[in-house]
Amino acid sequence: MARLYTKGGSLHRVNVVIFCFLISASLITSNVHPVQAAVVVAGQATQVADINEGVKSSDPQSLLAVGEALFFGADSTDYGQELWISIPPYDEANTRRVTDINPGEGNAFPTEMTSLGDTVFFSATDGSSGFELWYTQPPYNSANRVADLNPFGDSNPSLMSTIGDAVFFVATDGSTGRELWKTLPPYSSATRVVDLFPGGAGSDPKRFKTQGWTLFFVAHDSQGEELWKCGPPYNSSSTTRVTDINPGGRASPDYLTFIDDTLFFSAEDPDGMVELWKSTSPYEVHNTTEVDDIDEREYSSAPHDLYAVGETLFFTSYRITSGMELRKTEPPYTATTTARVADLYEGFAGSNPNHKIAIGSTLFFTANNGLSGVELWKATPPYVDENVLEVIDIMPGGASSNPSQFTVVGSTLFFRADDGEFGTELWRSDPPYDEKSTEMVGDIFRGSTGSFPLDITPINRTVLFSADSSTEGRELWKIDRDFSLPDTGFAPGVITKLPVQPAEKMYAAQDGMELEIPKLDMKTTIVGVPVLGDGWDLTWLGNQIGYLESTAFPTWAGNTALTGHATLPDGKPGPFYALDTLRWGDPVYIHAWGERYTYEVRSIESVSPSDAQALQHEDLDWITLITCQDFDEKSNTYRARKVVKAVLISVEADQ
Repeated sequence: MARLYTKGGSLHRVNVVIFCFLISASLITSNVHPVQAAVVVAGQATQVADINEGVKSSDPQSLLAVGEALFFGADSTDYGQELWISIPPYDEANTRRVTDINPGEGNAFPTEMTSLGDTVFFSATDGSSGFELWYTQPPYNSANRVADLNPFGDSNPSLMSTIGDAVFFVATDGSTGRELWKTLPPYSSATRVVDLFPGGAGSDPKRFKTQGWTLFFVAHDSQGEELWKCGPPYNSSSTTRVTDINPGGRASPDYLTFIDDTLFFSAEDPDGMVELWKSTSPYEVHNTTEVDDIDEREYSSAPHDLYAVGETLFFTSYRITSGMELRKTEPPYTATTTARVADLYEGFAGSNPNHKIAIGSTLFFTANNGLSGVELWKATPPYVDENVLEVIDIMPGGASSNPSQFTVVGSTLFFRADDGEFGTELWRSDPPYDEKSTEMVGDIFRGSTGSFPLDITPINRTVLFSADSSTEGRELWKIDRDFSLPDTGFAPGVITKLPVQPAEKMYAAQDGMELEIPKLDMKTTIVGVPVLGDGWDLTWLGNQIGYLESTAFPTWAGNTALTGHATLPDGKPGPFYALDTLRWGDPVYIHAWGERYTYEVRSIESVSPSDAQALQHEDLDWITLITCQDFDEKSNTYRARKVVKAVLISVEADQ
């Protein structure tokens, strides 16, 4: 049968550029520190290494994936808290200390990690110059300090963010307070971008958000705390206040979130009302307006936990008649297109939804309906009452399991929760995201104490995280997951008789949405393929193109997986039979809602059916075309998958 099994899922990374490079075994040969063999617990969790042998914790923290490498800070008995690296297969033999920044047993305390290409930046101290900005590059056996910005103490660099080849961060030089700084190649010095609040107080920039070549942030000058922007050439002349919402006061903008070129945030006006605001290009006072006064000036609606799914912005806000509940706003983002999604806890208390995250068009969050405590919920289009459901009551009754640390890996949601019996452990929920498909991964800290997993970080088919155990303390753990790409073809030249398609596996019409590939002389309908507990079943796809639900919705930012048969059930060629003839730059069109979305091919490759890279997350709007390749008559299966990736170039009216 043509089926994609999703047990195991695939890589999903939000707000990080993935640089996939091959790190050779030679990276592990230097600075080797012996570690203990891995420990396996019930379920799928395996300890990577016992870096600080015995019960004493190495306390891995600030986990950062760069390509296939995992960087983190960890404490060992002989060298203190230093920078470490682990590469596939993420075991004791492939886990080592990068270097000893603070010699001997001194602690370097590497934190605030970010990457730019294969360069890793972080804050650390060498024991003499205080906390400064450092970096390490392949083969990752040494680290260099960018500059000693504060000769009198710590510059405390934080909030590292990258645009082009520049790294922006907040630091103090000991005289001007915390301000915005930048470093450029070869990263041997740093310069202050602007001194917004002259003197020792500093403007204390925070809430960094990048859009194209512009850095947005919140800072305060002598006139109060407002939203600012900084563009090329990134100096005082190119740094301006977006607007002055609370003149002379603190608007304190927060939860900065983009949908296309519209920036949403919460802010406090002169009346003390914290409401939802938006700003559009060129992000100036005349382009910045309040979206909706939800409680009509009686109380602040206090919007928070903003999260975008496609063109819909979800947020939690207050209204005196219903308390804190889930709300949404849709284009054109005005009061008339802003509404409550559901009243989960009727009355004044409110369900207080938090920790929002999405898989495809499914929004997950925590909420308390007054009956089952704080548990895991989901909302699906069109995001109204009947489409908002509790996924599972992990801690039965009125007590709360308090799910948190949400991380998406392909179509799987990982999180930690407390079931009242095993303590706070790692859990997972697979499609269709209900009680039957949600389970605890393993009891790492045996008994009711809980391992309290932190920093859940996916790399390809491996999920890495720190966790506590009774025998090894807090160390680095992993889950290795099985995965298969779609089986999207039947035997060539053979007629395959199909059973009747079950109702639960019926494909969803997508309002006439079509896929066109001129080079293949094809234009055909796109249908939504539901993802069930055993995956996406493509058996009845025929000449249509299947959108794999739970990947990014077609034309939305992210990675949209579109599948087509290489061979149809009648043994004849399918719509993707000649997919391997596409080349770099070839156009691919999606026709939808009277518009034509133009994509251009950027990569064509043959991969193993177990290769997880095809469905990895993308920050921009990408489509991934997948079909089968290389039929093996003996096994009656396809040995490989053809994967073509294309990126959105333009959107125009359909002709």
